[in-house]
Amino acid sequence: MVRELFGFLPSNNLDDPPRRECTDPIDRADSELQTVVPVEPSQPYDMKNVITRVVDDGYFFEVHEHYAKNIVVGFARLNGRSVGIVCQSTRVSGGCSRYQCIRKRRPICAFLRRF
Repeated sequence: MVRELFGFLPSNNLDDPPRRECTDPIDRADSELQTVVPVEPSQPYDMKNVITRVVDDGYFFEVHEHYAKNIVVGFARLNGRSVGIVCQSTRVSGGCSRYQCIRKRRPICAFLRRF
């Protein structure tokens, strides 16, 4: 798990994150993206489902999965480049931020800004 996490990160803050070859077709399209987010804003949906449909090879490495489940935090790749993802999950508590959510979001956002 640690080795996998380090695969998304640069050696230091002056280097670029490692790039990986993307095996997805450059022109791939996913028609289900049109329906995965409901039209009605009060309807909950699975944000992880949206993420895996957009990122390279459908792979999302989630961090702190079992803590503050109303926020989703992790790493993925877009066109082979590492990206950090932080988003609200409407499936838990309607996406409302709670104390645990803030404790989970703040350090990862500060960490990502360094790179």
